[in-house]
Amino acid sequence: MNPVERLWKALADQDWEKARAEMHPQTVVEWPHTGEQFAGCDAFLEVHRAFPGPWTLEVRRIITEGRDIASEVVVRSGEDTWYVASFFGLRDGRIHSAVEYWVAEEPA
Repeated sequence: MNPVERLWKALADQDWEKARAEMHPQTVVEWPHTGEQFAGCDAFLEVHRAFPGPWTLEVRRIITEGRDIASEVVVRSGEDTWYVASFFGLRDGRIHSAVEYWVAEEPA
């Protein structure tokens, strides 16, 4: 299992310490669609801790290319669903950077 798989598993379990273990302390996560940037793994994890719940996530796929890893995840909270495309960079076997795009499902 790679660091991204372990991160998503830890987030799904809401196990913040295991999630932190997969991330470099100086991880930077960008959300270009909202203009947000989270500097440090704690800032990124706080967003997930504060996410309205209860919520679940489903990993649809993970693609690895060298030190780069992409994932497609679905997050559900109540009647809301988001599709998440994430692109991770690794350093020293841990997640060092990520660019994520969250898209809300439109009602049918």
